[in-house]
Amino acid sequence: MYVSQQMETQINLYPPDNRSNKAPTCTVPAGEGPLGLATDRSGTLYAASAFRKFIGVQTYGPDCGTPGNYYVDLDGTPDKPVLDGSTLYVSNLIDTYELAATIDVYVVSSASTRSQLSSPDMWTGVGLALDSHHNLFWSGGRSPYTDGIVVEFPNGKMPGHVLVKIGHDFPGGVVIDKSDNLLLIDQNKKSIYLYSPPYTAPAYATIALKGTTIECALSTHGTRLYCLDYEVGSVDVYSYPTGTYIYSFTNGIDANADPSDIVFSVSGLTIR
Repeated sequence: MYVSQQMETQINLYPPDNRSNKAPTCTVPAGEGPLGLATDRSGTLYAASAFRKFIGVQTYGPDCGTPGNYYVDLDGTPDKPVLDGSTLYVSNLIDTYELAATIDVYVVSSASTRSQLSSPDMWTGVGLALDSHHNLFWSGGRSPYTDGIVVEFPNGKMPGHVLVKIGHDFPGGVVIDKSDNLLLIDQNKKSIYLYSPPYTAPAYATIALKGTTIECALSTHGTRLYCLDYEVGSVDVYSYPTGTYIYSFTNGIDANADPSDIVFSVSGLTIR
């Protein structure tokens, strides 16, 4: 699994089972201020950051491989990428000149911007996730970092609509499990709320976290939940869906470096 930290200039790759608190197996350069991460089915890493020649998303080959395509963000602070086949979505934390956040949409093969998504209800973009039907979910705040909401874009298209039963004061990332249940992180409560499709009812379960986090990731087979704890600088591992705490690791993770995101690569296939 890859871990980014905003105050570092590299991204760490860890083995999927790190009970012995091993150091990163390798690293990739990540510009200045790395934030969100994503991987595709081939293991290519997509990293959002401010690089020497551009601001946007840089790709790296599997297992800390060489740099490949890059995607320039011309109008915001790229925060969270997510892939849907040949389409790359990138949430902006906030757009340039303090405009409301948008989602940039790229064609993966050509690295050209195809379109943008936005919502009049969203000011600060935080997390992105896709369900099995190609619907896109965007977590964030109606105002900077508060009044949290989730906006759904059916089939990744405009217009988006606010899921009125979902939200809290200090929003974190959003995760979709293999049954299309939606997991929304609450940074104030150190909790994750679980919602079942079609997301029109209150949360049916809550997972209590050990520390404050923005982003979590499910293992490839969906039975482990890995949360990047920026309060103490650790990755905390839970069983899923029970939420039972299993273990943590800290090697190479520093709370003072603002841990930002965590994502599984294809190496995560060993964790069921």
